[in-house]
Amino acid sequence: MLTNDDAREYSESLGQIGEGWWRQIAWAHRQGIPALLGMSTREWAEKYHGYLRMPIDDRRNAISELAEEGMSTREIGDILGINHSTVVRPSGSREAIGANAPEPYNSPEPESEATGTNAPETPKPEASNATGAHVAHNSGDFEWYTPREYIEAAAAVMGGIDLDPASNALANQVVGATRFYTEEDDGLAHPWRGRVWLNPPYAYPLIEQFCVRLIQSLAGGEVAEAIVLANNATETVWFQTLASAASAFCFPRGRIKFWHPGKGLATPLQGQIIIYSGNRVAEFRNEFSKFGVVSHL
Repeated sequence: MLTNDDAREYSESLGQIGEGWWRQIAWAHRQGIPALLGMSTREWAEKYHGYLRMPIDDRRNAISELAEEGMSTREIGDILGINHSTVVRPSGSREAIGANAPEPYNSPEPESEATGTNAPETPKPEASNATGAHVAHNSGDFEWYTPREYIEAAAAVMGGIDLDPASNALANQVVGATRFYTEEDDGLAHPWRGRVWLNPPYAYPLIEQFCVRLIQSLAGGEVAEAIVLANNATETVWFQTLASAASAFCFPRGRIKFWHPGKGLATPLQGQIIIYSGNRVAEFRNEFSKFGVVSHL
């Protein structure tokens, strides 16, 4: 029989997971792990899993599988992070997942079309001379990119960006890194040097691997300084790893509105944090205090 300590150890070991995340949540629900920790299944999932996305077709399949296991609509809703009133078993008279069904927790919520004076510029794809790298996307089919103003602030602090190890050609038209690695390149398989901007991939275990690699590169002197944009999942191992090498933090007011070409702006349901490692703390404070509270160590 699982104990409270077993439940806590299992939960903390998960971090953020990618494809098939709902099956692990369903397993934990069946084992009573959330209840042992005094949480509902949804509360447990929101605490120990961050930034989860689920394509519509996958969600439909998940509902079908969970229904076949005999779970109630309320249980299915809690596991998938959707309103249980929208969950209808496969034999129902209407689709459980339609255009009006809410998105899973921690998925970006599209807010507007990328138009107007405050919308981010959507660069047109161009040929790139960069060496490629891992793309910073979460589980699911969508990619969301950092707003230009945060990139410009990071470049101002560090005097430029030498490397973005989790990017792609389109994103780099805003980031402007001298070198970037795409998903196909696998940023973990190449050198990290100089001034690094990192918006890590949020699927587990990649996020932990990228954070560990950054800390190792800072400790070894290959990376001179770095700025990381991440979820404020302070309880996770990967966050604690990043924080161990931080010189300063910025806690943005509100949630950051990420952008996607053709999809406008989107805001994840979890807040973010910007972490700086380096010697230019005063510059970091000057640039990032406009976004929120800055604290240094």
